[in-house]
Amino acid sequence: MLPGGLCYRAVGAGPDLVYFPPFAPHHRLTRGLARTIEIALLRRIASGGFRVCSINRRIGLAPGATIADMASDYADAIRERFGKPVDVLGFSTGGAIALSFAENHGTLLRRLVVASAAHRLSPVGFEASRMAAERAEAGDVRGFQRAMAPAAARSKPLILAAAAVGSVVGPLMVGRQWDPADAVITLRADMRIDVEGRLGDIKAPTLIISGEWDPSYPPPLVAVLASRIPHARRRLYRRTGHGVILNRRFVRDVARFLHYR
Repeated sequence: MLPGGLCYRAVGAGPDLVYFPPFAPHHRLTRGLARTIEIALLRRIASGGFRVCSINRRIGLAPGATIADMASDYADAIRERFGKPVDVLGFSTGGAIALSFAENHGTLLRRLVVASAAHRLSPVGFEASRMAAERAEAGDVRGFQRAMAPAAARSKPLILAAAAVGSVVGPLMVGRQWDPADAVITLRADMRIDVEGRLGDIKAPTLIISGEWDPSYPPPLVAVLASRIPHARRRLYRRTGHGVILNRRFVRDVARFLHYR
């Protein structure tokens, strides 16, 4: 546990890469099946020659907490734990937090990678988050998982498949004692984010990676993001949806960008 109540897990060896993970139904350290999936993903990123330090959001978020508040939590933890500028990889909701972190806490940032994220959600992503927040608040775990499917899949068959898998696996990932409060606060914070006006303040070298078929952050939205950040580099993965982090090119592209000293 890091200062401020942020859960922390490190995998791999090499230069530190601080990972801001995507939205999760809870903010504690994962267990069981969720832990297995998380560790496999972190090891994949670490294979690029990094010690990946995954920091989840604060446990017990205050009602009405914003993406900027979460970025400030990260800044306090990074200042305390590392004491120097770090490389940051933010994925999905973690990418939105990373953008706010870059705008407001740039002295703590060396290089930034934003994956499957932008300065705001698309209408599809917004509606999926709204419905998921409603279902979570009602304690409907299966409905919560189904509501998230359109945010990650483009075609109707893939949406139905993602919803079906979520309905089965979701309860196993969440657990019986799930308190949805943090999930609801995070989803509603994600719905409100819009940091476009200050993207020009980001000074750190930035790599933006997105998928051609991502319904939450489609190419036109990501193109605006890239155009607003000075000297940002952009990679668009063809025939790829929201899960760019699983694309075979991802680790190579991140490693080439971050290992440049």
